[in-house]
Amino acid sequence: MPLSLHLLHALSYNAPKTGGGESYVVRLAEHIARYGEYFGDREVVSIYFGGGTPTLLTQHQFGELFAALDAAFPKRSRKCEITVESAPDTFENNLLDCLKALGVNRMSMGIQSMVPGELAHSGRPYSVETAEAESKR
Repeated sequence: MPLSLHLLHALSYNAPKTGGGESYVVRLAEHIARYGEYFGDREVVSIYFGGGTPTLLTQHQFGELFAALDAAFPKRSRKCEITVESAPDTFENNLLDCLKALGVNRMSMGIQSMVPGELAHSGRPYSVETAEAESKR
């Protein structure tokens, strides 16, 4: 998801800094529906929200995406792994509760390094201490 709070050295694409997520969600829901036309009869075994900072999306936006997924791909394995990638400084308990209610059963914490100098060089705005604390949630 091409969303980021900060322009990072590690990004190879031009990610918009927060905001603008609504139009992205609308377009992504359209793509989900289109793929559902071709593959909607298959059982879904894995869903992954990542490649950026999906936790910058709102609870409402995640609800829209899951509604699109449910409509386009009604067959979901009981063991389906649903993962959301996050950064240590981008989510709060309300969002975590929402994601759990939507069926998310795995969070991937995008901590680039636990070495302070490397973390700073990568352009990440959080500290090693923040990363450690958030990974224990």
